[in-house]
Amino acid sequence: MAGNAMASRHEVRRLPVSFDRDGTEISIAVHTIKGSRPGPTLSLFGPQHGDEWFTVRALYEVVRDLRGEDLAGTVNIVPVCNPPALRDGTRVTQVSADEPDMNRAWGGSNTWIANQLTNVLTSEVVAGSDALVDFHLGPSNSAFGAVCYGKDFADDALNARSRQLGHAFGYPVVGALNVTGGFPGPRSLAGFAGATLGIPTVLVEIGGGGFSEEAATAWIADIVRGVRNLAIALGILDGDPVLPDRVLSYTTTRRVNPSVGGLLVPEHSDRPLGGEVRAGELLGTVVCPQTYVERERLTSPCDGWLFYTAVSYLVRPGDWAFGVIDAADARWSADD
Repeated sequence: MAGNAMASRHEVRRLPVSFDRDGTEISIAVHTIKGSRPGPTLSLFGPQHGDEWFTVRALYEVVRDLRGEDLAGTVNIVPVCNPPALRDGTRVTQVSADEPDMNRAWGGSNTWIANQLTNVLTSEVVAGSDALVDFHLGPSNSAFGAVCYGKDFADDALNARSRQLGHAFGYPVVGALNVTGGFPGPRSLAGFAGATLGIPTVLVEIGGGGFSEEAATAWIADIVRGVRNLAIALGILDGDPVLPDRVLSYTTTRRVNPSVGGLLVPEHSDRPLGGEVRAGELLGTVVCPQTYVERERLTSPCDGWLFYTAVSYLVRPGDWAFGVIDAADARWSADD
């Protein structure tokens, strides 16, 4: 009996969305882990972009880690927000749509697949939540290391709560973003949830595919620990959070992505995320895959710290390569 009662605290349901042109159903799986006592609801959202698959693996470990009998409240986990894009391995959902990017389609009234996915998730998961975690990035061959939150909502209390939860995740690199007036915009999950529903969102960009198993294991541990830290901050879990000794807080990043296609060759394949870089420093080179003629040198535009990086792989213009936190708008401090 005890085992059955324990198992019943973890429920999996499918949310019907629509049907694709081949007749297959489009639906979204939601894991709900219910606590033994009442409390807040924390909801975690996996890939909205179908090429960001690393989060699926990380959320698998989160589901295995959380036990309903330990919780005061509820944790929802959506391992894959965008099944059609994950199936196709593409960033966007429906190439022929006006709104192909799911994370730019929240709150819309159109019937494109991305709009229907966001509308179902809004009514069934988002609206009943007290806080959200939106996991991004982690495509093949590139890895990221940052946690972000929105700072430009009209409600100052929401800005403060967003900042509190962003730092509560316990990752040593934390960015404050203009999510409604800048990137990722008011129609993103974070922008829509905050500006329209008043729900704070933590954006987690940790890990990537194509790196060593040792690196993947460390990134997954960061994510599992961060979710537990958030649950503690919300009062869903008891205990003390595990926080870093110091935190790099930033507001400005610089993308260093190729403008030409070819073979990306990093200058330092062992450079860690968070490693310091200098303005003008060579980060990588793009060469022709056939002649090996150098086509582009990718250099750091400023002093700062690396917050995303890549292994050697074949790139197209704009693909992920390197990202630098601008030291002019960043500071190391004790965690606050």
